Amino acid sequence: MTISQLTVGDVHLDNGTVAITFGTSPVVLPEPLAALVRELVATRRGKTRFGTPDDVPWLFPGGRPGHPLGDDRIGQRLHKIGIRPRQNRSTALFTLAADVSRRVPENQ
Repeated sequence: MTISQLTVGDVHLDNGTVAITFGTSPVVLPEPLAALVRELVATRRGKTRFGTPDDVPWLFPGGRPGHPLGDDRIGQRLHKIGIRPRQNRSTALFTLAADVSRRVPENQ
């Protein structure tokens, strides 16, 4: 599953806590990300003029009715606001790998 295929059903709002299920495990989101996801769930809409947000299951509805926004379009939108997904992902993976190597005993 890609981010573009997330549905509103993957978002769990519970007593102010926001979690998103990626695969089988829900991940609790920190603020201010949680507030942004709450707003997205309430106001999401695609470019199509048909239906309402309640009619569309996608967290990121696309321009074609019944379809999510494409990964490429999400990437373009992120670039417009200064977020570089590939660069940030690489940095996160490098940081994680460095953290794991510090935690693994040297004799293994």
